[in-house]
Amino acid sequence: MNINDLAFSTGIVTESLPSAERGELINQLDGWEVQDNSRLVRRFRFETYPAALAFTQQVGKLAEYFNHHPEMLVEYNGVTVAWWTHTAGGITVNDIILARETHALIDAGSE
Repeated sequence: MNINDLAFSTGIVTESLPSAERGELINQLDGWEVQDNSRLVRRFRFETYPAALAFTQQVGKLAEYFNHHPEMLVEYNGVTVAWWTHTAGGITVNDIILARETHALIDAGSE
């Protein structure tokens, strides 16, 4: 399965990805890892605190657009982003897509 072929599901998602499928997709993401077997997490590093804050604003816009919101921890030179789907109790296709899109913000010059 190719991560670029995934489609975001609107509405309530109630089933997380099976481990094998989840692993295959996560392997296509740069730097993301599974935490507590239920969250997709990555820490992004920045040179300054204002740059970290600007990144959180971009992630916030992404989250609002998809109506799917991550947990974010902002530190002086970094932001940790965690995606998971509460209603599914774990990682879904939507979380994989938004991890990919979060990383694309860095590629677009937010870091």
